[in-house]
Amino acid sequence: MPVDTSLVISIDRTGMAGSPAALVFRGTRGTGSLGIVGYTEPAEEPLNRYATKSDYDDGQEPRGATMLNSILGLDFTTDAAASEAASRLLIAEVRLAIRRLRYAVTVTTAGATAEVWAVRGYGSLTPAGPRSYADLKGHNPVWSLSLPVNPNRTIT
Repeated sequence: MPVDTSLVISIDRTGMAGSPAALVFRGTRGTGSLGIVGYTEPAEEPLNRYATKSDYDDGQEPRGATMLNSILGLDFTTDAAASEAASRLLIAEVRLAIRRLRYAVTVTTAGATAEVWAVRGYGSLTPAGPRSYADLKGHNPVWSLSLPVNPNRTIT
């Protein structure tokens, strides 16, 4: 699935040692340090609460609902890295950025208004598959990033 070239996802790194700028992933491969090759928008999944089942009424009476945390997912590559060392340094930056309990992730695509998601908990970073000769030579492995986010985004 092709990714919109105007897609930009940035992870805020405010409060981290050295005060680094936001970590930016772009939908256009080869033009930035971290190129997006796949994106999954957070889903909305309700947790419905019901009254105790009655022996006299069919079904259950709803009593309330909340939204569960969701996952913001993206697959990315380090295809602009000039060496394997530079690629690994970028992956290390991603690891540090997602090993925090609370931070913001901003998603902007196709000129739409930016959406800010509040991350709640450590993110997950895994290789998208085995390394091939081509990605070893080009220093562009694909990684999958999953971030647990609050389901209520902020539109900026």
